[in-house]
Amino acid sequence: HPVKTWKTQVGVLGGDRAIDALFAAQPLLQKQGLSVSSMQQNPQTLKGVDAMVVLGAMPTEATAKSLVQSELEKGMTLLQFPMNAASTIGAINVLPNFRGTWKPIEQRIAITGLNHPVFQGAFAETLTDKVQLPVIRKVFQCDGLDDWETVIQLESGLPLLVTRRIENGSQ
Repeated sequence: HPVKTWKTQVGVLGGDRAIDALFAAQPLLQKQGLSVSSMQQNPQTLKGVDAMVVLGAMPTEATAKSLVQSELEKGMTLLQFPMNAASTIGAINVLPNFRGTWKPIEQRIAITGLNHPVFQGAFAETLTDKVQLPVIRKVFQCDGLDDWETVIQLESGLPLLVTRRIENGSQ
């Protein structure tokens, strides 16, 4: 019997060469291109999507915003990579109680900041201090992270990537 391969359906709003390369290298991730207009016109646009990646601003249009909120409550995972301060405004509109400010910073991602279970088995060998992790030059510093979990942190301990469960999903 052939084994059916389970693929994670990931909706991507926005474009970036690095994200395209990630999907090309990961055969178990199935990329589905999204647009705000398709979410506005078709409420089934996110049906079957396990996760949504937003590159830049979150949709602020009423129908698209409502669709994203509804799918989050049903269990969809949301990752947003804001490109600038303006692109966090949509997240504030879609995600309840999401507040913070952009801060200039010059720090590397901490090796200890990659201890989250999501990274288990992600690296061929154990990371050491000799590994040069990326330098972050600007960070969105969230307010009130009491019920959020840090996934990646900077050398100072400042969270870079955080997660929080909403109903059955996560953001």
